[in-house]
Amino acid sequence: MALVAKSSRIGEAFRRGKPTVHKAFDEATAVLAGGALHAFAFEQARKTPVAIALVHGDQRLAYAELTARAEVLARHLRARGIGPDVPVAICMPRSFDMVVSVLAVLQAGGAYL
Repeated sequence: MALVAKSSRIGEAFRRGKPTVHKAFDEATAVLAGGALHAFAFEQARKTPVAIALVHGDQRLAYAELTARAEVLARHLRARGIGPDVPVAICMPRSFDMVVSVLAVLQAGGAYL
């Protein structure tokens, strides 16, 4: 599974080859340095809702769908007491649901293990 954006520097680097991947990853990391991963995902959903956020095999998930799923789960988690400084264990195979779970825990204010 990969977290990608159609016009992202990382996506372009992957298409060009390995030597530029590290540079593109460093540039993307610099963008995230000022904020949280879930905030980045929600901002991308606002800016480019139909852009592909996740790829897993032949499946694709757009930012709008990713964040919609995460927000539903985040509300559920908040209703059950997940918030700041509350750890949540996530143990599941790599999948869209795993990424949704991580984003939802962060959106609810918790921390994931």
